[in-house]
Amino acid sequence: MLQRDTLWLIATPSEWHVSYALQLAGLCRVAIEKPIAANSEQAKLLMALVENDTYPMDHKLFNASALSFVDECRRLPYLLRRLSQIQGVFYEETSFPEGRQQEDGIADIQWHLFTIVVSSLKAFGFPFDISVDEVQVAKHLPHPQNAFSIPHVWTASRIRGKVHIENREIDYEFRQAKGAPRNEKYIRFFDKAGDLIWEVDLSESGWFAHARMLKTLLKPTVDMRHDITDAVLVMELVDYARKIAKEMDGYRFGTLPCFLSR
Repeated sequence: MLQRDTLWLIATPSEWHVSYALQLAGLCRVAIEKPIAANSEQAKLLMALVENDTYPMDHKLFNASALSFVDECRRLPYLLRRLSQIQGVFYEETSFPEGRQQEDGIADIQWHLFTIVVSSLKAFGFPFDISVDEVQVAKHLPHPQNAFSIPHVWTASRIRGKVHIENREIDYEFRQAKGAPRNEKYIRFFDKAGDLIWEVDLSESGWFAHARMLKTLLKPTVDMRHDITDAVLVMELVDYARKIAKEMDGYRFGTLPCFLSR
C-alpha cells in the first residue's frame, strides 16, 4: 500500500513519465528520471506537482564535484561576479548497447550539463535566463564489429548560447558525443581573462552518485538542488535545441564529428 513514507522512482521511457507522476501525485513521494518528459508540453503538466513531494532526478548533479560546486555557489555568491564563460564536455567511448531505449544526445546527455548549470545559477540567488543560439548534431556510423546498436537518434551535439544574469551575459558551449575517441566529462567555469575558476569533474562512477541521490530522496526534507520548475526549464531548452538543430554528416565510431573536432 502506498504511503507518505514510500518513495516511487519513475524510470520508464520518457513518454510515460508525466502520466505515471500525475497518477501517483499525493499518494507517496515521487522522483522522476531525466528527461522528465518527452517534450516541454508534457513537462509543463508537472508544474501542478511542484508542492506535491515530487522531484526530478539527475545523478550527474550528485557527482561529488557537482554537488560541491553547487553548494559553494550557495555559500559564495560573489563567484558569479567573476564568471564569464562556461564550457561543458561529455565524451563517451561507448554507445547504446543492444536493446537499450535510445534517447537523443540533447535530451540524454546535454540534459546533465544544463541541469548542473541551472542548479548552480539558482544557487547564486539571482533571476536568470538561458538562450540557445546554435546547435549542431550528428549520428555515429555503425561500430566496425557491431558491438553497439545502430543509432536511430543523434549521438553527438554541440550547443552554444548565453546566460543572462545580473545585467550580464555569460557565454556557454556544451559538447557531447557517444562513440568518441576518449572518455572526457567535465564543466569548466572561466573568468573574463580566460582563467579557470572551477572545474566540475563528471567522471565519477554513476554508482556513487546514484547512492547519494537516493539517500537524499529518503531524507525527511529533500534537497535535490533543483526542482520541478527547474527541470521544466531544462526540458524547454532541450526542446528548443532540438528544434533549431542542424544535422551534419555522420562520423566514424571512435572519432568526433567535424563540429566537435575544431
